[in-house]
Amino acid sequence: NLKITLWSGVFQAAAMGCIIAGCFFLEGPIVIILLFLSTILLIFYMAWKGEARIDLITVIGVAATLFGVTIVLDLWNKQSEVSWIGVSLLLIAAVFSAARTYIYGKRMGNTNPAVVGAEAFIIAFFLLLPMMLWEMPVLPQTMTGWGFACLSALSFSIGTIIMFYAIALAGAFKFSIFL
Repeated sequence: NLKITLWSGVFQAAAMGCIIAGCFFLEGPIVIILLFLSTILLIFYMAWKGEARIDLITVIGVAATLFGVTIVLDLWNKQSEVSWIGVSLLLIAAVFSAARTYIYGKRMGNTNPAVVGAEAFIIAFFLLLPMMLWEMPVLPQTMTGWGFACLSALSFSIGTIIMFYAIALAGAFKFSIFL
C-alpha cells in the first residue's frame, strides 16, 4: 500500500511539473485541451486491462477529439508555430494524469478518498518544493491580493477533496469524462 501511495504522489507531481513547464511554451487553453487527452489514454488503458469496453461510438468520439486537437494546434497549416516541446510536455502530463487517476480510482475501493488525496498531495508537495529554487513565486503586495490568494487556495483545497470523493463515487473513467 505504501508503494502505491508513493507512486500516486510521484505521478501527481510529475503531471503538475509537466503542466507548469508546458505553460512556458503554450497558451493556457491549449495546455488544458492537451491535458484532457488523459481521458482517451485512460479508456484505452482500461480496455487493455479488460476493465472497459471500446465500442464504435467510443472510436468515433476519440477520432473526432484527435481531429479537433489537430485543428487547435493548427497542424493543417504549413507554417504552424506550435511549440513541439510544449506539446510533448503536455502529452507526458496526460500520461501521468491518466496513471494517477487510474491509481486513485483503484485505491478508493478500500481507502477513504480524503486520505488518498492527502497522501498523494503531501508526496507531490515535497517533490515539487524544489521548483521554488528555480524561481521564487511573486507574492501578493496588498491585503486584497492576499485575500484572493487565500480564497483561491481554499477553493482549490475544497475542490480537490470533492474531486477525490467524485472519483470514489463515479469511478476513474466517468470522473475523467466529466472533468
